[in-house]
Amino acid sequence: MYERRSSKLRLTTLHRAYSLEIMSIRSAQRSDVPDIRDVLYRSFYQTFRTEKNHDSLTSYLDSLNEHAIEAMMDEVDTRFLVMEEEGKIVGMSQIVNESFGMDSGDCMKIERLYIDPDRLGKGSGKIMMEHIIQLAKDEEHQWLWLLVLRSNFRGVRFYERFGFKAFDTSPGKFVEDKEIDLWMRMPLT
Repeated sequence: MYERRSSKLRLTTLHRAYSLEIMSIRSAQRSDVPDIRDVLYRSFYQTFRTEKNHDSLTSYLDSLNEHAIEAMMDEVDTRFLVMEEEGKIVGMSQIVNESFGMDSGDCMKIERLYIDPDRLGKGSGKIMMEHIIQLAKDEEHQWLWLLVLRSNFRGVRFYERFGFKAFDTSPGKFVEDKEIDLWMRMPLT
């Protein structure tokens, strides 16, 4: 009995190590836009859909069409990253050089970080976040910050594990839900 568990554990560990080796993160290209849109749409819809916000959520997601994503890619100080596994985009992030206040210094904001819903809980988000943190440190930013819906408990816990702490709030996107955005930040120095 013990031997089987040991074998199973060893295979799981080997599988995880193999999976990590075939993932890559790179700057997004225009040809990635349809896949970025797909990951963003499915992840956002699954995470934030409620009975009350269906219409406004669908309208918001429809506004994030391929042309809108291309326009965001052209914005100054904005970058899109994609995570690929075996040639398929399984995650995306939009990062922006933007401060959160007058005295916040040099900052990088995580505007979006979405992982394919089929990849949740498999380490993809962790890999993407570690990449972003290292990128922000390499570029000598003082802070990394983001907004996350307070009701997105999984997201809030995820960011807290990396050292993000809430420092402010604002109204969320979907007024029907009376939602609150948490402003979270972590120091990089």
